[in-house]
Amino acid sequence: MSIHDSHPTLPADPGERWAAVKDFVLRCRRWSEGELERRAADGRPTTEWDAYLKFTDHTLRELDDGTLDHWFQGSGR
Repeated sequence: MSIHDSHPTLPADPGERWAAVKDFVLRCRRWSEGELERRAADGRPTTEWDAYLKFTDHTLRELDDGTLDHWFQGSGR
């Protein structure tokens, strides 16, 4: 069974929500760095992965500077 199938509820604390999202985006960033390295080593195009890395960096900046704080208030539904 996947996590999705268990229908988890959101943490009540907005700070916990923020921390979970930041952890996820950091993991995505590390994964994309590895994918960029693998593709570059194989001579494959990296354009999409470069864009993805820039997007995750932008997201991390917005998480850190408070731009996205309103996303973590309320249920998000």
